[in-house]
Amino acid sequence: MGRPCGREGGLGLAETAQEQSPDLGAQLQEAYATAQELEQRLTMTSRQLEVIEDLLTEKRQARDTVEAWREASEGDEILIPVGGSTFIPARVAGTDLVIKGVGAGYALEHAPEKALAALKEEIEALEKDVNTLTASATQLETQLRQVNAYLQRMQGGQEG
Repeated sequence: MGRPCGREGGLGLAETAQEQSPDLGAQLQEAYATAQELEQRLTMTSRQLEVIEDLLTEKRQARDTVEAWREASEGDEILIPVGGSTFIPARVAGTDLVIKGVGAGYALEHAPEKALAALKEEIEALEKDVNTLTASATQLETQLRQVNAYLQRMQGGQEG
């Protein structure tokens, strides 16, 4: 009949299931592998979401700063946020020019309205990315719960 099942026999769940039914053992191994893959994908998606949310916060701060700066008058003293809840006092020399990075260490001069329009587009694109990644994470969490519930049912059936 084979070795005893359960803890007394010293066999793990997968080994016990394989002895009782090769198909059941294969199903359990496949479910475990699926759960691991889903956990990895969920972790990766969560990390991507965190990076994009940080970038979104930075873009929103830039937009808010340009909007506030645009309302200032030449000679006004203002505080410029530089990140990490840190500000630099500055005096406004003019409000007709914004220098905006375009990547790879390059920047272009823009009128404030053009810079704000570009920031708005970037913010909208990042918000779409956040929504897409949030939906993906929710779907992965649902799938992972289903696989874990299946594994628990299978374990419950094996231990009884």
